[in-house]
Amino acid sequence: MGAGLQVKAIFPDPETRKKRHEEIMAPIHIEHSWNYFCRKLDWVATKGEGSRLFS
Repeated sequence: MGAGLQVKAIFPDPETRKKRHEEIMAPIHIEHSWNYFCRKLDWVATKGEGSRLFS
């Protein structure tokens, strides 16, 4: 879509990338992500294989 609009991608500088990486790889973020993933698996297990997670 960006190419069709001729919009140039803006990439973060190395400092910003390092900070974002540290935030994402923080133990609490990993724990929250894992808990979210487990809740979604439970949802699929209770609703059945053919159920849609998002409508």
